[in-house]
Amino acid sequence: MSFRRKADDLRYGLYNERDEKILNAIRSLPFCENIKKHTDRFAIIDYYSDNALVELKTRKNLNHNQFATGVIGCNKIDEMVRQNLEYNYAVWKYDDGVFYMSINLDDFVGDRYNKKLMVVRRDTGVERSWVFEIPYGEMIKIEV
Repeated sequence: MSFRRKADDLRYGLYNERDEKILNAIRSLPFCENIKKHTDRFAIIDYYSDNALVELKTRKNLNHNQFATGVIGCNKIDEMVRQNLEYNYAVWKYDDGVFYMSINLDDFVGDRYNKKLMVVRRDTGVERSWVFEIPYGEMIKIEV
């Protein structure tokens, strides 16, 4: 069994967070024209403005409809609830494009989205985290 390397995954995510094409795609979302990248590398949410939060999930070697759902960490949704801004987005960068979903926080309180424990095996060991599964049909492609 091969293990993913955590350092490679983190480097890939950081590269995409700074990619000007992806940043421009994010800025094209409603109320995100003044979005900024968090400078704290331990920030829970990747981008912010006065009234919006955006979390970017990057996936390599994966197309957006390769599985039935995408995922977003429960900790990301919890942080959006905590910050209580008016607009919240999840953005996924897949090999076949950049997709987004406007996050209605009330949808995550009930049972609209399946919550599961995700297990990832990396060179640093086994990591477990709670995630929400997002059906691909709810993601909208952004022209980059």
